[in-house]
Amino acid sequence: MSSLLGQITVILILGVIIFVITRVCGGLGKIPPEMGELGEEFQEVKDRMMETHIMGFWKIEVLDSKGNVVKRKEIGDVGTKGFYIGRGRMCDLRIRSSYVSEKHAVIASDEKGFFLKDCGSRNGVYYKNKKVHQIDLEDRMTLYLGNVACRISRANIMDDFSQNDEGHTRVWGSGTQVKGGKSEIKRD
Repeated sequence: MSSLLGQITVILILGVIIFVITRVCGGLGKIPPEMGELGEEFQEVKDRMMETHIMGFWKIEVLDSKGNVVKRKEIGDVGTKGFYIGRGRMCDLRIRSSYVSEKHAVIASDEKGFFLKDCGSRNGVYYKNKKVHQIDLEDRMTLYLGNVACRISRANIMDDFSQNDEGHTRVWGSGTQVKGGKSEIKRD
């Protein structure tokens, strides 16, 4: 019962935020010109927040041979170091398969957006049956790390409720900030 009450509370809070944005900003469009310079600064901040908090969240799902999700993880703040996927303990997403290298691939970001890069794995990264060294992330794309299928999708703070690894109900992306800035990991 308290979980349902928590979900309703989150929905109500999001509704109030959307209502305030709609009333103050005239919707999700541009700030009225009569707000002048302050309006332009506010618009820039609002645009960055919308891009970062709504458009910037990703989730990765590890799939079994029948396409069922066996593991799901939010891709949080990739920061300057990236989000590592592999068999090793230092990885953000650990996949226990002999076909996956210790440090198989990394998700990073730059001014062009988010991308996945192979870290020199033995069994490679495949997209649409073609081996790739690096690829821009697209919503609902399925990649293979060795022979392990992984689906990468945009996760929106307005998405449906689901359970995280600890079994707590939450909204995807809530409580995590994803920054789309530059990372130390460079594209080829």
